[in-house]
Amino acid sequence: MPIPLISVVMPVREVSTFTFKAIDSILAQTHPCIELLLIGQANQASPLNQQYASAPIRWLQRENPGIVSALNTGLLAAKGEYIARMDDDDIAHPDRLTTQLNHLITHKLDLCGARINFFNEEDEIGAGNQRYAQWLNRLTKNEMIATSIFIECPIPHPTFFAPAHVWTKLGGYQDKPWPEDYDLILRAWQNKLRMGKPDPILLEWREHANRLTYKDKRYSRQAFVEAKANTFCASLLISAVANRQLWIAGTGRNARYWFDALLKKGVNVAGFVDLDRPKSKNRKRNRPVIRYEDIWGKQNEYFLIIALGNETARTECIHACINAKLTAMDDFIAG
Repeated sequence: MPIPLISVVMPVREVSTFTFKAIDSILAQTHPCIELLLIGQANQASPLNQQYASAPIRWLQRENPGIVSALNTGLLAAKGEYIARMDDDDIAHPDRLTTQLNHLITHKLDLCGARINFFNEEDEIGAGNQRYAQWLNRLTKNEMIATSIFIECPIPHPTFFAPAHVWTKLGGYQDKPWPEDYDLILRAWQNKLRMGKPDPILLEWREHANRLTYKDKRYSRQAFVEAKANTFCASLLISAVANRQLWIAGTGRNARYWFDALLKKGVNVAGFVDLDRPKSKNRKRNRPVIRYEDIWGKQNEYFLIIALGNETARTECIHACINAKLTAMDDFIAG
């Protein structure tokens, strides 16, 4: 097998018809110089080795149980100058890797993602995932990704594509009590790496009930907020609130998760900001609840974390902050 330019890392949870479709989509790539690394348990290798005896595939046994170990096993074994991610139940478009490589080089990026389309061969895609896909697909430029970094992971995990030295610089995946993909992207942002996505949809992202997203507590909403708060406190953003009061926009579950996570980090939260409406509370988590009118025009006094779970409400709050002359990442973040 010639030395590949691109190594594709694909952990295999269990061999199914989905696995063969995912593998076939990588072997059908238009780029001529790739290798596919399949990482799983030893007893899974036989049917795949029989099916793909002459293909540019290497089977690797993961060092330890779990997705993080499988991913790092693949990263360490990869021979390519570039390393791409792929899940064992998705379908890559034939020109995915070629398009990402060209986009990364042309735009001088450190890490390239891709636009996606959710699909399910049995059921319709729910409204929530449709909105999530639309949000992901809007974030194509580095600046857009950076200002959205605390909302959600802005690059779909199975579309990660980066030079091997970038994966090394980031130290691969880390085993944290929150999503491993979001953790890596947050560290990429902290390291000021440039990220982006090309225009075409390049991956069909399979939606089904057995995804780890629905099975593992590390992918819960609270775990996501823990990751955000950890990065917020470890980044230069914490210096932006050194001489200002930190307030959280919202009083719902997401806002409470933010408050609790920051409190564990020893960060003092002055209180919450909410709409002035009937039955609105004036205390939350034993902190005051004030109105938005109380903070407009006081950038030097307040730093705001917009912790509104509803996308429409969050977007409206972001626009209100901008209209009030607050600057994203300097005076507020959306989380």
